[in-house]
Amino acid sequence: MSPFPGRRHRPFRFHRRLSMPSPPVQAGTLHVSLFGGPCLRRGSQDISMSPHQEAVIGLVYGHGDAGLSRPRLIWLLWESDEQSATRHRFSQLLYGINRNIGAESIFSVQGDRVLPNSSRVESDLTVFDRLLREECVADAAAMIARGFLTRLRAASNREYEDWKTSRAATFRSRLRDVAATVWSDAESVGDWSRARAAAETLLALDPDSESYLRCVMKARALSGSPEAAEAAYRAWMENGSTLDGGSEASTRALLDRVMKWTVTQRAPERDRLRGCDK
Repeated sequence: MSPFPGRRHRPFRFHRRLSMPSPPVQAGTLHVSLFGGPCLRRGSQDISMSPHQEAVIGLVYGHGDAGLSRPRLIWLLWESDEQSATRHRFSQLLYGINRNIGAESIFSVQGDRVLPNSSRVESDLTVFDRLLREECVADAAAMIARGFLTRLRAASNREYEDWKTSRAATFRSRLRDVAATVWSDAESVGDWSRARAAAETLLALDPDSESYLRCVMKARALSGSPEAAEAAYRAWMENGSTLDGGSEASTRALLDRVMKWTVTQRAPERDRLRGCDK
């Protein structure tokens, strides 16, 4: 019997979960990776860039299709206003990038705006946006786990670091909103396999959240894995998280129901094994 009366229970379904390696690209295709990057590749071959060239790629492609203005880009790179010296320095950076990759440019310049050249270059930010639209929260979470521009080698300034932190928080917030919607929708129809992916994502984004812990426990139990629900609770406690006074009772009550259900589920198997001993 389910520990959650009144809820529809669907049996646990194994489903393939992508580990989200870098998206496959055809030979000759240019690809920018921001999560776990920045990295520029042609096909499967990395293209060598200087630290400041990587910083420019991270800025332009990290802003998405809209790009950013050249004065804003220069400010984020060097905390300096746009002057003839900084414009020249920036032009040299773009020239060096184009020289490294060949004839095509990975940027599109429109007036004083610098944009990604999406007609020539694929970006994993585009993949992330698609995963959110398709509510593939587990795969989007795998990208978030790599970190945004974590391999940046340039000695970035405070402005660049503040922008990078803000963008990473925005990506996490967008994923949290989608995962919360998926959880609500899946819970309402008893789709516990889908609810479990959403709950695991929410807890990964906020590991100290007791309410997300209860979501994970509930989804694991009702997707056919009560032992995994117990394991989630124990791992959460072992990681140093503490129960809030106001919600401690509900979490422990949930754990008790899961444990009782686990015993009930194990009974038929235990009886069958006893029969084999006779």
